[in-house]
Amino acid sequence: MAYLTDGFSAEEMIARVAGVVKSSTAAAETMILQLLNATQLEMFYRYDWPELRVQDDYFTTDGSESYSLASVLNNANKAGFGRVVANSVRYGSYSLSPITKGWIDQYDPERIQGGTPLKYCAVNRTDFRVWPYGSSGDKISLDWVILPVKLEAASAADDVSFDPERHELIIEGTIWRACREEKPDLEWERMMGQWYRRLKEAYRDSRQFKQTSFVAEPHYV
Repeated sequence: MAYLTDGFSAEEMIARVAGVVKSSTAAAETMILQLLNATQLEMFYRYDWPELRVQDDYFTTDGSESYSLASVLNNANKAGFGRVVANSVRYGSYSLSPITKGWIDQYDPERIQGGTPLKYCAVNRTDFRVWPYGSSGDKISLDWVILPVKLEAASAADDVSFDPERHELIIEGTIWRACREEKPDLEWERMMGQWYRRLKEAYRDSRQFKQTSFVAEPHYV
C-alpha cells in the first residue's frame, strides 16, 4: 500500500527538476544531483529538523584537551555527526554555557585549569572542548544534529535522511537552483523567496513533534 508520505527516490527527484528546466541530458542530471545535495545541506544548516536530531546522547571525559564528537559519542549514528544543538550541553542537571577557543586562550592559556565542567567550546566537528580542563570520568550530555547522507543517482526514498514529507522541499529548493543555472530570466529569485518562506513554515510546523526528555538548569558559578 502506498502512502502520501512514501517520499521520492533520487531518480524521481531528478526527473521532477529536469521536467521544469526542460533538460534531461546526462550533464543536466549530474548538475541536478549536485543541486539536490546543495539543497539538503542548506536545510541542514538552517534548522534542527526533528528527524535529524539525536537527543540525550553523551560521552565521558578522560582529561583530553579536545574531543572528536564523531568518535566519542555513544549513539550509533555518530559517524554522521553534524553539529551540537545550541543550549543542549549539560553536566548532570546543569547546563554548560558556550565559549570560544579565544576565551580559553585568554583565561587558561596553559590548559591546566581543572574542576567541575562549567563551559564548553564547539570549534568544529572534530574539536569539542569542555572547560575547565583536567577532569576525567565526567558524563557530558548533549543533543546533536545528523549530517544528511549524500544523495546518489540510485538512492531510494528510504536513503534520504529527511523525512518523506520534507522531500518536496528538497525538490522545490533544487528547482530554483536549477533555474538559476539554466534560465536567463530572474524568475528563480521569486521562486527562491517562496522556498525560504516554505522552509521556515515547514520547520515551524515540524516542531510540534520534537520532544526532549531532559530539561537542564543554568550552571551558576
